[in-house]
Amino acid sequence: MPRLRVPDDELDVNSLEEAEYDDRDFDYEDYDGELPPNGTFLNGYIKKAWWCYTSNEDPMIKLLFIADGNTGAEEEFNGLPIWEQLALTNTAKFKWKPFIDLFGIRLIDIKKKTVVAEDADSIGDPIEKIGVWEPGEDARCRVLTKRGRWNGQPKVEVKRWLEPEDAPDDDEDELEDYDEEEEEPPPPPRRSRPAAGGAKSAASKTPARPAAGKAAPRRTAQPAPARRTTKTPARGRRTSAQAGYSEEPPF
Repeated sequence: MPRLRVPDDELDVNSLEEAEYDDRDFDYEDYDGELPPNGTFLNGYIKKAWWCYTSNEDPMIKLLFIADGNTGAEEEFNGLPIWEQLALTNTAKFKWKPFIDLFGIRLIDIKKKTVVAEDADSIGDPIEKIGVWEPGEDARCRVLTKRGRWNGQPKVEVKRWLEPEDAPDDDEDELEDYDEEEEEPPPPPRRSRPAAGGAKSAASKTPARPAAGKAAPRRTAQPAPARRTTKTPARGRRTSAQAGYSEEPPF
């Protein structure tokens, strides 16, 4: 039975034996739960990003999204890792353009302001920052998922990048409660009480009749003063602000 003869320029045993490698833990998330169905909205963050190249030598950014902070029916998917490859090509603009727009990253920042770690790993060059954007727990967003496949196995992909969905804070809740309350009408004006003994006030007494033989002086009717009404201007309704509202990579 013939043996395979591999030349040294194809497989240099000595070089491979002496090569150093990085056995550090990449801190990938362990996830043993179910995969979300198509059209699931998940909050999370970009845990890591890498600068690397496609098989066609096109520049690419590889992302690791971790589902986090979800409640209700989506809570079971917390910890789910989603890997995304953003090839920076014209034909793949539908993938990378929504992502950089969401985080305010400019193409010129990617070209001139991308900072990577000193040492590359098995995926590529870890990206520490692009301009002012940095991957990590503060790089939060929301994704709409879709199902895909890799080597015959199901995988979850990002269909759309969205702003994170946060619950309104307590101040906004109180403001909403205030809006629902109706303003009470002002109390009626207080009427003065008559003097003791049932006597009428001086203003209400009947004027004395003139003495006999004298004509009563003619009184000129005075126009009644215009009645002033105080009307409180309507208050505009205040509304609360709208809420915005891993294993190894499978490739």
